[in-house]
Amino acid sequence: MLLQEKIVSTDLGISRMAKDMKLKFDKYWDCVSTVLTFAIVLDPRYKLEFVEFCYKKLDISSSYEKVNVLREQMWELFEEYLCVVPPDVNNLQLLALVVDAMMIWIL
Repeated sequence: MLLQEKIVSTDLGISRMAKDMKLKFDKYWDCVSTVLTFAIVLDPRYKLEFVEFCYKKLDISSSYEKVNVLREQMWELFEEYLCVVPPDVNNLQLLALVVDAMMIWIL
């Protein structure tokens, strides 16, 4: 990340400013909104891969964990929706289609 490069700059003013900016960046962007990431994953133009790419750009050391947490939360939300639909015979085919679609979006 560019801020991390500038923190070790020989220019003390740039280094100090980069440290201050990094603190603010971590404060506001460390806890990325789950709702926003859900919107990205569910948007047909994007998938979980895009969120994973962004997390890696922000912080590669925690990106894997954040993507796994998001994946688990997506499945929890999906399972909540499954409980709403009564599992009668007519809905089984619809349910299979929905599960297939969910797998495509998440994977």
